[in-house]
Amino acid sequence: MANEAIRKAVKDEGMHLWQLSDVLGVSEATITRWMRHEMPSAKQADIIKKIDQYRKGSSAK
Repeated sequence: MANEAIRKAVKDEGMHLWQLSDVLGVSEATITRWMRHEMPSAKQADIIKKIDQYRKGSSAK
């Protein structure tokens, strides 16, 4: 399965892909398309970084 690191980060956070799309500022359809094929490492790292920022922001509330 493509983009395992992103899938794991989303699952560990308890997020849904629609929530990730909100965090990234793209549509849910875009996330679904991106997840079909392996993304470049830099793009995956950026998305995982934004998931971590989401985690830190949501724990501060």
